[in-house]
Amino acid sequence: MKPITSNDSAGQLTFLKGSEAIAKMVALCQPGVVAAYPITPQTGIIEQLVKLSASGQADFSFVQAESEYSALSIALGAAAMGVAAYTATSSQGLLYMTEVIYNLAGLRLPLVMTCANRSISAPINIWNDHQDAMAVREAGWLMFFAEDNQEAIEQHWLAFALSQKLRLPVMVNVDGFRLTHASEPVALPNKQLVKKLLNNKIKAVLNTKKPQTTGWFAMPTEYQQQRLELRRVIANSWPIIKNTNQQFNNLWQPIKTKLLGRNNHSSDPAVEYYGPAQAKLVIVAMGSIIGELKDLADKANKQKPGSVAILKIKLYRPFPEKVIERYLNQAEQIIVIDRSPGLGAQPPLFSDIMTIKPLNKNNISSQIIGLGGDIDLIKINKTIKNIWAIV
Repeated sequence: MKPITSNDSAGQLTFLKGSEAIAKMVALCQPGVVAAYPITPQTGIIEQLVKLSASGQADFSFVQAESEYSALSIALGAAAMGVAAYTATSSQGLLYMTEVIYNLAGLRLPLVMTCANRSISAPINIWNDHQDAMAVREAGWLMFFAEDNQEAIEQHWLAFALSQKLRLPVMVNVDGFRLTHASEPVALPNKQLVKKLLNNKIKAVLNTKKPQTTGWFAMPTEYQQQRLELRRVIANSWPIIKNTNQQFNNLWQPIKTKLLGRNNHSSDPAVEYYGPAQAKLVIVAMGSIIGELKDLADKANKQKPGSVAILKIKLYRPFPEKVIERYLNQAEQIIVIDRSPGLGAQPPLFSDIMTIKPLNKNNISSQIIGLGGDIDLIKINKTIKNIWAIV
């Protein structure tokens, strides 16, 4: 496929709160329908989208639903009619959507949702961890996790493109409060640039002039075939993910680098490796905690060169097993950090890492950090010291 080219006047550098930056990026992707119900810490994203619509800066139909379940059902209906749809939620709201979350993937309908990650009840807690997203990780969605707001807006751009090419829903996970309520400089593309990667042409599965059934009743044999076909589609999605990401890089990276003065993230859609190539200890994690871990690695490597590296998982579903294996197969020690406890079983990310057959399982340990809130560098540093005594 011919690479998409870019120019130097197609973006702007601005200082925004995370929720506002995400809303502006979603508006640039031009969904036709936005349906939502407010829940902390997601609410700011939807408020900003409504402001953009009211001021004429965005053109979509907004539906204030009476619940999260209704919001995603409305978005599902829009997607079935061939309309690019978007919603956002958090925590209990995501759990309330669960039935529709599974339906969207099973019906092969494209949709983008932001999950402003927040702990789930009980007890009630409004701060950040990854228990909400992990509860639906097997629903058949692509799942991104962002380290910072720049990565979050870029993942939304990719999410709209991938959702429509693969006819699958995509969830972009951004840590609640740590990203949604944090302000930082971000580089945003303009609408013309976004259109080069995204055309919003979606084939409808419903047509009022030609009624047909979708989501039919399936007998056991047919049901298994359908579910295994969905599994195959997701497993075989890597060529499209890589190709779309390469187009994205060709289009955006030169502009972003000029605006920010640096390229602050890897061009790989699935992972980012930070630190020495042959580090003795590799820490695997997702989300905004990566920032603290990078600081830890820098400090450790000053004291003991080549000691610590960080492997950030950017695309959690489909799980990038082969890419992860390449980075971990030479490590002497591996720590997998989860922000979800894996009640009654191993924590989710640790469990996934342990399924990678070539890895030496004796070298891998699990750490559960920051449930119901944030954790600072001192606590992370102490945790690593207690296990490996290398820093």
